[in-house]
Amino acid sequence: MKTIACTTIPDPFIAGAMFRNSFIKRAVIRISFITRAAIRNSFIAGATALMLLLGGPGFLGGPGIANAQSAPNWLSLDEGQILASTDKKVLFIFVEAEWCGICKRMKKEVFPNADILALLENRFATVSIDLDSKHSVVFNGKDFTERSFAESMDVIATPTMIFADQDGKILGETAGFYDEDRFLLLLSFLDSERFQEMTFEEFEKERVLGASGSDIMPR
Repeated sequence: MKTIACTTIPDPFIAGAMFRNSFIKRAVIRISFITRAAIRNSFIAGATALMLLLGGPGFLGGPGIANAQSAPNWLSLDEGQILASTDKKVLFIFVEAEWCGICKRMKKEVFPNADILALLENRFATVSIDLDSKHSVVFNGKDFTERSFAESMDVIATPTMIFADQDGKILGETAGFYDEDRFLLLLSFLDSERFQEMTFEEFEKERVLGASGSDIMPR
């Protein structure tokens, strides 16, 4: 007796149902994916709007709370001296080095202070000098590299802060780390009439009870 192989033909209704179920399952997955993407995009847009409303990245607790600006407007020595002369400002020269940890600490912890930034912006021309740089600069009509300028100022440590008047006359210099309070006091002293009457040490003792002396040295 000859055996005949049989092929089962699926019921059209059942086959259609299986197809529809598969289609619905893929559609649900696709809708779920679209929904997650929409939620994610909505969250990002909302977070961005909140950050802008609160004043930028500083809302997380940085200096942006007090001031959107987070660093002084550093100028070249040439630009700084021109600005000091034109706007009758004190020239502030910050001599630093790439390897100087204290310099980086002052830039991170001290200069972003809102009161310090405001005083520097309004009353000082701020200049950054790299102790190791061969970049050309001009000071009082003479050509230097940043390195040779620092040498001409007898800089032996970083950071060294040099102050000059609008005519390029050196008012004084000091080296080492200054915290926010003491640096703000130093800037206030240089911007006041008391600068002509007393040393910073006397000014500091007058303003801060029990403060130790200063190492700022008039030139």
